[in-house]
Amino acid sequence: MTRFIAIIALAFASFSAAGKTITEADLLPVDTAYPLSIEAISRDSVEIRWGIADGYYLYKHRLGVEAGSADLTVAPWQLPAGKPYRDEFFGDVETYRNELRTTVNFTAPANSAHIELRLKYQGCADIGIC
Repeated sequence: MTRFIAIIALAFASFSAAGKTITEADLLPVDTAYPLSIEAISRDSVEIRWGIADGYYLYKHRLGVEAGSADLTVAPWQLPAGKPYRDEFFGDVETYRNELRTTVNFTAPANSAHIELRLKYQGCADIGIC
C-alpha cells in the first residue's frame, strides 16, 4: 500500500507551483546526476563515491550494498551523517548533497580475481521528481 501511495504522490509531484509540467527532459540522466566511482583500498575493501549534481540529493535510508555472489561476505557499512531533511513522503530523513564517500569492507575467497557488489540508491531532484 505504501508503494501505491508513493506512486500516486510522485504523479502529483510532476507539476510545479507555476503549473508547468515537469518532464523527463527537465532531469539529468541518473549517471550524470549521481556519477559513481569505486576504488580498491585494499584486498578486502573499496571506497564508493557518489558525486551529486547541484539540485539533486540522495536519501541515506535508501542506500544499500550487498554481495553479488554467495562466496562474498559484505560487512555492514557505516555511512556518514547526512543532513536532516523533512520529506513530504518519508518524513524525517537524512540526505546527502554534493558528494557521498563510504568504505565497504568484505571477505572474498583468497583466489578471487574480482568481486561483484550490488548497490542500491535513490535520489531526487529539487524540482520534485525522484
